Amino acid sequence: MPTMPATMNSARFVGRDAAFIRLAPALEAASDGEAVTVLLEGPGGVGVTRFVDELARRVIGLPESFEIVRGRSYRPGSEEPYGPIIRSLRPVFQGMDESELTRVVGPAAEDVVRLFPEVLGRLSATGALPERPTSTALERRQGRVLESLLGVVGRLAEARPVLFVLEDLHDADAASRAFVSFMSRIRRAHRVCLVATWQPDEVGRDHPWARTLAEMAPESDRGPARIAILPLERAELAELVQSIEGERPTASALVLVADRSRGLPLVA
Repeated sequence: MPTMPATMNSARFVGRDAAFIRLAPALEAASDGEAVTVLLEGPGGVGVTRFVDELARRVIGLPESFEIVRGRSYRPGSEEPYGPIIRSLRPVFQGMDESELTRVVGPAAEDVVRLFPEVLGRLSATGALPERPTSTALERRQGRVLESLLGVVGRLAEARPVLFVLEDLHDADAASRAFVSFMSRIRRAHRVCLVATWQPDEVGRDHPWARTLAEMAPESDRGPARIAILPLERAELAELVQSIEGERPTASALVLVADRSRGLPLVA
């Protein structure tokens, strides 16, 4: 009986050179002080999460490394407002001392406490909160929160550029979708590259995320870049199999893998 491979995953990252090349200008712009948004799409099983893992590994290793801020959306109906954003920033806040937390939160302290009640005591101790709560008209509340979150991310990026990844936006709540749309349209001198991922096979014409995509300016008008993670070519599948099995697949085996997996690394 033939032995099974020691792992089902490749230790070496295979393919995706074209996607990395298309992402490079966005990362360079963010490093130079221009906030940019990238929409990264790919069907389930194509390896978008693995791509983001590799992207994070590479930007951490740059001469001026990026800080990674990353959060994932949950299935609709189980998500709190701004859920993936809260999950991405919570560990960042937890890792800061009181002085740095107060600086990054800045004038957004009240809105930050509403989203992150666990920092109330820390911000109260530093005098970051106003003596009296600020009153905001109902129709202005979301806009204020969006501005506050944008300000927090911008101040976070003052120390070093930020790769801000929000995953599975097809599952995101309305507030998180509004934040991505807001960031894609607002021009600020922030060293932030926002990467929003989604699965086109999960999004129909009437899907809420489809409507959000339609609201964003097209790439020709300096809107968000859209990059597709495509199924692997046959030569890339051969590399993938070799990196897992330890040897090059036979021609017949490669044809079988390519046919049955349709180029999806997870299936392959």
